[in-house]
Amino acid sequence: MKLKFSRHLLSVMKPGIASASALASLAGMSMAGRGLPSAGRVLLTLSCIIAAVCGSGLVNVLLERKTDALMPRVAHRGLALDVLGVRTDWVIAAMLVASSLIVSWLFINRTVSLIIASAVVLYVVFYTLYLKKNSPFGTVLGAVPGALPALAGYAAVDPKTGPGGWILFTVLIVWQQPHFLALALKYRDEYASAGFPVMPVRMGEKYTRASLLMYASALLPLTLSLAWLGFCTTIFGLAAFASGTLFLAFAWSSVIKNRGFGKIFAISIIYLVVLLAALVIDQKFGLKNHNLTGPPFLLN
Repeated sequence: MKLKFSRHLLSVMKPGIASASALASLAGMSMAGRGLPSAGRVLLTLSCIIAAVCGSGLVNVLLERKTDALMPRVAHRGLALDVLGVRTDWVIAAMLVASSLIVSWLFINRTVSLIIASAVVLYVVFYTLYLKKNSPFGTVLGAVPGALPALAGYAAVDPKTGPGGWILFTVLIVWQQPHFLALALKYRDEYASAGFPVMPVRMGEKYTRASLLMYASALLPLTLSLAWLGFCTTIFGLAAFASGTLFLAFAWSSVIKNRGFGKIFAISIIYLVVLLAALVIDQKFGLKNHNLTGPPFLLN
């Protein structure tokens, strides 16, 4: 019974998003400290990020349980909620978010706690309750809370959140667009039946495919700017170029052929993992042989 409870609980806390957020936070910490901070700081920060993301994800599922029932892709979430009990779900979600905010405020710094609080409010209130239900462009602003874990990670080391952290934040906002648009194209009919005005439903598939390609194209120069501006070395630059080029090629192929959007969704996740892992490795090992302290045009 306990195993069944744990399995259902995990399924509605969106562990995939939590894992990606933790990796983004780790990348932010690496950039701020030009390498990883102490193991204690890393563990504490990642625990706060994961707790907040899981708590917010659970609230999202609770608020959308009626529309989820209309979408076969996520209909299993309703069963999980029933097994757990809606009241129990709300208590768990509140405890996760509250513990994240309290621990980050007391043991990391107030900037991190405020960023986490902002991410929770933006995701639960503005995105879930309003943007997703009313605008085909809701995912643009809705990407902000998804990118804030990187900034929270940066602030855990440097509360002033330097330009490198903001560039990484922007990369994550842009990455979320082709990632979600691919999903929206694949499950267009499900979103339509649930009443969500996602871009393929409201603006049409041709417009959506063009938008997907535009965002995928923007990722390549944006990620490379981290190396060009001196925040990363050639190690990251080469990884960003190779992975970004492959992702763009797959996106272009899907857009032209008007198929394979499920594959693009999966590839976008691999691309993000490669990109963030390369950034962490670059900051940990690549900078040891370089004296970079900022953009080339600011160096003496």
